[in-house]
Amino acid sequence: MVADGPEVDRPSAQSQRDCAVATELLITAVDRLFRTSGTSGQSTDGPLQRHWRDAHCAAGHIVLQFPQNAAAFSASVFGPAASGTAR
Repeated sequence: MVADGPEVDRPSAQSQRDCAVATELLITAVDRLFRTSGTSGQSTDGPLQRHWRDAHCAAGHIVLQFPQNAAAFSASVFGPAASGTAR
């Protein structure tokens, strides 16, 4: 749930934040594998290239973006003013 959307309970906001962090860690790992695979790993026929592309595509989804989820979690803990979402 993004910070400027409906109010979210703390466990849900924490879970969404944790998923966003896990996604960032996954992308770091996939990027490292992709870089160390050399040119053979970057072949369009290769499974690693497809997995790299799929992981990056999934990580681009708004639900897995860290800034929005961190702001929502912050708002659930400290209130909207703490995350800059007060209106």
